[in-house]
Amino acid sequence: MATSSTYNMGALTDVLPPLPLVQPPPPPAHRPAPRRRPSPLEQMPARVVACVARWLEPDLRDDDRLFEGPSPDLVHLSSASPDLRAMFNRELWHSATYVAPPLAGPAPQAPARDLIALHDVVSTGLVKPVHNLSLVGIVSEVKVVEQAAHKVYDAEVQGNALADVVGRLGGVDGSLEAVRLEEIVLFRDVMERILARMTLNDRLKSISIKNVTSFDLPDDKKDPYLFCPVASLACLLVVDSDPLFILLAGQCPALTTLAVASPATLSKTSLESIVYAMPNLKRFSMVAGSCGTTSRLLLQSLLPAPTTVDIPRDLALQELVIDLGNSSLDILVQALALMPQLVKLVILNAGPVNPGNFAGLVHAAPSLTSLIVLAGDGSSGVSWTGSINTYAALLGRLDELEYFACDFLVGPTRQSARQSVVQRPVRATTYAPPLRAVGKAAISLQSMFIINGKEGDGKWTGAAAKYSRIGPYRNTSVTVTDPESLSLSALTVGRWERDACRA
Repeated sequence: MATSSTYNMGALTDVLPPLPLVQPPPPPAHRPAPRRRPSPLEQMPARVVACVARWLEPDLRDDDRLFEGPSPDLVHLSSASPDLRAMFNRELWHSATYVAPPLAGPAPQAPARDLIALHDVVSTGLVKPVHNLSLVGIVSEVKVVEQAAHKVYDAEVQGNALADVVGRLGGVDGSLEAVRLEEIVLFRDVMERILARMTLNDRLKSISIKNVTSFDLPDDKKDPYLFCPVASLACLLVVDSDPLFILLAGQCPALTTLAVASPATLSKTSLESIVYAMPNLKRFSMVAGSCGTTSRLLLQSLLPAPTTVDIPRDLALQELVIDLGNSSLDILVQALALMPQLVKLVILNAGPVNPGNFAGLVHAAPSLTSLIVLAGDGSSGVSWTGSINTYAALLGRLDELEYFACDFLVGPTRQSARQSVVQRPVRATTYAPPLRAVGKAAISLQSMFIINGKEGDGKWTGAAAKYSRIGPYRNTSVTVTDPESLSLSALTVGRWERDACRA
């Protein structure tokens, strides 16, 4: 049968279903590009960028392929952190933080190239001068190597490099404004060189030193060191560190904020440096010495008795934090007569408080807006004597008082045959009416903290909620807490440091 070479298209279309028209694919719906999650580095302001120096694995430390950038010394910057490289390229580095790697047992210290890496970055011009510098966790060890008749100290190389880092990061124009040293142990001469480099900056405003100690090299001469005067320094914090840094206070004519916290009793030279700085201070914190010895010596030196330092009659202090070491308020009351501008007062370990010395305190500082009196645990006797109504009446003399905190509600002690003297927190209902009396007496009072004597005691929760509004204008809030939950002095000093950096 012959096959036709032509097709009846009409017949095919009658039998087969019509083919669907091929339509072009619809354009994709407009969707915004997925937002890339910013790195922690990009979330920080340009002035608060941290550079964390990290350890490399020992087997990778000598791999040349990891070395990128202008210098092979940039090990910890180029190997594990591309964000840091991008940051350097954008020239956003206005703050630098050197965090030393943790030490695991007898592991060797960081090589010198890790310490001078920041110096190399600055010397190559990749970054701008630094305004805020933090050095954290640097510990030096003495390694004595006998070479002929000479002793070589390996750690001196680290110290010299670190001092050079501080000097170079400040920039030639002296752009360094704030320095924070924390958890550092260095040789004394190295520490002095670092401080000398810092004090050469004309724009330096704040120095914060916490848990920083120094020690002398063997056979080293202990010559006295003089710091360069820093005309611009306004804030100096020395917390649990070498008293050497306190000597800097007497060399700064513009110093307005000084905080000293030391477990040891300060020397006469350190006290004289503080006394020299007192006339211009507006914020001062002294938590040093056992049993308040340092605080008492300082207050005695401020009194009109003959001293070696000429102190003006009236000081410019506006905020004062002082630890009396369970001593009486009497000497502080005498010193308050020299502080007519004082508006905020924090007294730690005030010792026995009675209506007499409390009345003297109120009379000596009538313009207080914040008053915190913590008498301690009462180990030397009853901390507070007298009725709370009496103290409420005395608080009523402070017309501008807005914040008040005390530990009056630490309960009485009891002695038993099997127990020593223990603290007994009193019931909430016992002091509920007196709390209302405090609110009525201090008309301007807005916040009142009652420090409970026993941590975790839930009896005061209901009292704080029930009497949360006790003032005559219902504007006073009462908070009952325990001593461990309210670090008043730390919060105050932290605020001072932030204010100094913002200035």
